[in-house]
Amino acid sequence: MAHRIEPPAAMKATDRSPARSSPEVGLARAHGVFNLVGGLWPLLHRRSFEAVFGPKNDRWLQYTVAGLLAGNGVAQIMATLSPAGVVHARRVGIITAAWLLAIDLTYVPKGDIPKTYLLDAVMEVGWLSAWSHPVLRARGPGLIPTCFRVVGAVGQPVIYFGFGSRFSGTSRAPGR
Repeated sequence: MAHRIEPPAAMKATDRSPARSSPEVGLARAHGVFNLVGGLWPLLHRRSFEAVFGPKNDRWLQYTVAGLLAGNGVAQIMATLSPAGVVHARRVGIITAAWLLAIDLTYVPKGDIPKTYLLDAVMEVGWLSAWSHPVLRARGPGLIPTCFRVVGAVGQPVIYFGFGSRFSGTSRAPGR
């Protein structure tokens, strides 16, 4: 005779656990794989990575960023094993995409990194857009991009991302 263990009724009413095939789980896994592959690429085959994204002077920095990106990917993939983990995967995904986009949009125009990084910028915008999709916003708490602004100041582009627990449509940069 098999026994089923069910959560208390109060827990059922507030439980927002995603199904194994929910949009959040699929997105978290896809983004995690993207970050894992992106991080492993320069670690496993530096020459092909540098053929696309240009030669790197500081190998230690290249390997550090690659390792962190791969680690973020693994964290996203592993986080999909629990409901609370999916919220964590969303946060890691949005923060990673926002930061990489900020770097791409800051250093490509200055000529510090090759224009091929704009391909990465497009992908990061795609991930941010996917994470902020209305279906995902309606399903529960998480870190959602609420504002994206590029502000020019004294020739230095500043990229500001506002985050909140739900989409409000308005957000202001600090000091504005």
